Amino acid sequence: MSKADKQNKTQSDLDFLENVQLTQVELVNCHLNQPPGHITEELNLNYSVALEHRFELDKELVLVAVEVSVSDGTSKDVVFGTVTVGCVFHVNQLQQFYEVEHSKVLLPESFIIAMNAVSISTSRGVVFMFFKGTYLNGATLPIINPNAFKKIEQVKR
Repeated sequence: MSKADKQNKTQSDLDFLENVQLTQVELVNCHLNQPPGHITEELNLNYSVALEHRFELDKELVLVAVEVSVSDGTSKDVVFGTVTVGCVFHVNQLQQFYEVEHSKVLLPESFIIAMNAVSISTSRGVVFMFFKGTYLNGATLPIINPNAFKKIEQVKR
């Protein structure tokens, strides 16, 4: 594929985003653990982020679940808190991406990256608000490259 063809395909994939709307943001799960021992003002934090995509083809919905865990940056074994946020997107004509032979939804990569970026940034705000007023007050999820996530499996439901 030539460079021009790749640019046109990417633009076509991005134009498809006009058919997508973020319809719901939901706090799915959250918990804050009591830290072991005394907490200093300068916590060394480690952030772990996991994404999961789920599909409801009949309703043309894509759920992107973002789980953010905040742990002790020195040991990483001590999890201070976890927040899971669900971002629901309505995608016009989602069925066109369903591959019957393999029972999978195959979305364009640029579309998945865009949904991941929106979901991560939305989750950043939810995480910040959840930890506000706690010993993790001010814990802000750093900027994350949405390209950094590897595709493991897409689940259809």
